[in-house]
Amino acid sequence: SNLYPSNTLILCRSRSTMAKVSAILSTLGAVAATGHSDFLSDLYSGKVSKNQVELVLAQHDEDVAWSEPLSSVRTVYCKGTAGATAAARSQNPSQCSADAVQLSNVGREGHTFLHHIVNNYDSLANWTVFSQAQAPSEGYVNHRVGGGHLLTGITMDDYLAHHNDTEGKADSLFLMSSKVHMGTLRHALRSTYKVHEDQQTPKLSSASE
Repeated sequence: SNLYPSNTLILCRSRSTMAKVSAILSTLGAVAATGHSDFLSDLYSGKVSKNQVELVLAQHDEDVAWSEPLSSVRTVYCKGTAGATAAARSQNPSQCSADAVQLSNVGREGHTFLHHIVNNYDSLANWTVFSQAQAPSEGYVNHRVGGGHLLTGITMDDYLAHHNDTEGKADSLFLMSSKVHMGTLRHALRSTYKVHEDQQTPKLSSASE
């Protein structure tokens, strides 16, 4: 009873009849999809609206430059240095950009995500990806040491495209990456979500099945 999942990324589909927040996920993962290249091309070229997909980033002092190609669907909430000029950001890219939504430095990323959900509950995107603001990369070392939390076998693009890949049938994408024993704070980290040739990916059932 003292084992708790350790997660820091949320994917949710907003227009389902019941809960709009579907799952809490590993900090930025389902196997890397192979059929979403056309959707991703439209996403990165700005042809996908923020009503369809939204990327919500919780920033404190991370450099969010990696997400510039997704600026048309990106919302950044920043709890770091407010009102940084372009010149200041050129010297310190981690400062809040002018288009970031400034929040008081309270809580963690969960507070940021909940703020977004509560304040946009009636207008959430069809598919929302919530993430800490550091560049998504494979692995995790330690707090502020390194690793963007992605499991082997998954990419940020898989998160962004999952709802489209399942033709709107997916309400969430949930990958458990670790667990923590609260009494001792010992962590157990999942090493991979890679699917080998002799394994099969679970198929998503439609709601009517």
